[in-house]
Amino acid sequence: EGARLLHLAVDHLPSLLEVDVGSAEQPHDLDSVADGGERVPQFVGQQREELIRIGERFGKSAPLLANMVEGGKTPILPASELEALGFAVVIFAAGIVRAQAKIAEEFYASLRKHGSTQAFGARMFDFDGLNELLGTPELLERGRRYEGDDRTVDIKQTAPGSGRK
Repeated sequence: EGARLLHLAVDHLPSLLEVDVGSAEQPHDLDSVADGGERVPQFVGQQREELIRIGERFGKSAPLLANMVEGGKTPILPASELEALGFAVVIFAAGIVRAQAKIAEEFYASLRKHGSTQAFGARMFDFDGLNELLGTPELLERGRRYEGDDRTVDIKQTAPGSGRK
């Protein structure tokens, strides 16, 4: 489903209408956009009722993108609800950064308090768990195919300014 929506966004990028629910200084007026406003208008701080109007007005003529911002003026709505309102793409672009910052804050507070990571251990991957998640064993196995290969290049010898080619 995500891939389908990404292809939709790329195919319609020139006509994609972004509904920025974040904090832009100059939000666009819905009526001025309908009368030939900018190609990618941003409607900022919309409440649910306004999102309904935007979906009704533009949802059939161009794919709509909702950029949900935690703490922004527009309430966070589930992607399924935004889809029902006429939005083709919903992003929570910086949500992961906010989540990671909160976890980092909790991690460092625990480390400061306990002097080790043991108390926080259940909330983190151990060495093997992270390697499994990242696919490290498979990457190493793929790399072994090139061991002893005469085609291997020593980057230091071919780097610009090394005097070798």
